[in-house]
Amino acid sequence: MALSCVYLAADVYMVCLQHALSTEKEEVMGLLIGEVRIVKFTTDKSFFLVLWLVPSQLWRYYISASFQAIHYCICKPLGKGRGFRIVFIRRLWVGNYAYFWYFLYVFQIDSKKVAHVSAVVMLRRSDKRKDRVEISPEQLTNAAIQADKLTHELGQPMRVLGWYHSHPHITVWPSHVDVRTQAMYQMMDECFVGIIFSVFTEDKSTKEQQVQVTCFQSTNQSPEGEAPQFIRLEVPLHIKPTENLSKLCLQLPEILFQEEKDSYDLTTKLKFLSILAQLNNKAVLTKALCHITEVVSGPLVTALEQRKAANVKRCEELIREKQKLIALKSHS
Repeated sequence: MALSCVYLAADVYMVCLQHALSTEKEEVMGLLIGEVRIVKFTTDKSFFLVLWLVPSQLWRYYISASFQAIHYCICKPLGKGRGFRIVFIRRLWVGNYAYFWYFLYVFQIDSKKVAHVSAVVMLRRSDKRKDRVEISPEQLTNAAIQADKLTHELGQPMRVLGWYHSHPHITVWPSHVDVRTQAMYQMMDECFVGIIFSVFTEDKSTKEQQVQVTCFQSTNQSPEGEAPQFIRLEVPLHIKPTENLSKLCLQLPEILFQEEKDSYDLTTKLKFLSILAQLNNKAVLTKALCHITEVVSGPLVTALEQRKAANVKRCEELIREKQKLIALKSHS
């Protein structure tokens, strides 16, 4: 059963978008954690009018038997997964017999898989080439451990069910490498889904920056027995509102800092490195950390301060409104 749609929590969407906007030159990547729910629904409704003639003295017995008769005589011949619902029943007594009219409809019971993404794991880049993102086995293991912790905390079966990455200055559509990677993940889990954030793209007519998002899976269009040819299969994406701001937003500066620190630590292990080269590497690290502070940490602190000021103002308004209501009640 293929995945029908994806519901992405608003705070997770903001974290993924902020992660994608953190760097303009390299792609970033992360893993999506959530659950897959099976939703049942009814289709293909057919209406029937059934006349039932029974002895008046045994009508209660025949009423209960009539439901089984409807199931075996009407629903079962139409195929598996059929159910019925009675709209109304009319009864008429004629002598020693009772006439019952059943107006009912028969429907097909179908189901679909819906993915609900409620958490995200931002990954450190082990390869910083412009068009390359990779996941190390250690990071996959850490994501699985975090999903297991969420399972115990929320009491719901959480698992790693997708991945996301960014396309800076590139179209939102997945490349053939992305489609093949997605197909490889789907071999392990058919509900695995991919999300791409296209950032830093400009509309040539209006000169405005655009952010585009797509959600996709891979499907094989080759006939059986031939080499697989995977193509993109778009999956509807819905943003689900959330009440609170996720703590994951605060982890992004730490992850970016750790990436720069790992790159600098590799240079310290090089032998016969001149003093000028060491000073240059330290200067590059300082510049990168200042850039993280300016682009990520600074706007995040500003947003939190504005949110705090708005909350304080709202609390003051509610206190004044409460005092007015108390005063009106005391006068009355």
